[in-house]
Amino acid sequence: MAIFGMMTMRNFRRSRVQPTTNQNNITALSSKDRQLVIMLLFETLIAVVFSSIGSILYVYTQRIPNERKTLEQQALDYFLLDFGLNLVFIQASLSCYSNFIVSKTFRKNIQKLVWKIMPRICRRKLTNHGPNMSSNNLNITATAITVRPRTVIIQ
Repeated sequence: MAIFGMMTMRNFRRSRVQPTTNQNNITALSSKDRQLVIMLLFETLIAVVFSSIGSILYVYTQRIPNERKTLEQQALDYFLLDFGLNLVFIQASLSCYSNFIVSKTFRKNIQKLVWKIMPRICRRKLTNHGPNMSSNNLNITATAITVRPRTVIIQ
């Protein structure tokens, strides 16, 4: 993961057209590049930590398969094995949260996506409601619905 990430960063730098060059051939990182590098480092760190913990716990639970264990030892082994398995699933979901914490651009894109999808989810048009709107009033009226019980005939 780290190798492909570094290759991606190198490719980003090569693909840009630089109108001026520095004397030392050092290009300054823009804020988006810096955020991408930090996000990549967090992704790699999360993958290494959670994968290694899960692997260590799995090796621990499988250390001596034919050894007689008490109920407490078996319960501890099963707990640690389940805990290690849960870490694998947590690792998959942490990438979104880490990107959300690290990158300002990612947060803005998620906010735009939420405001774009919200009217579809609510099935109504939101007016004067958005991240950059000064007014926060909704011009929607509610309709009351009367519910009548059904009569069921049992034969």
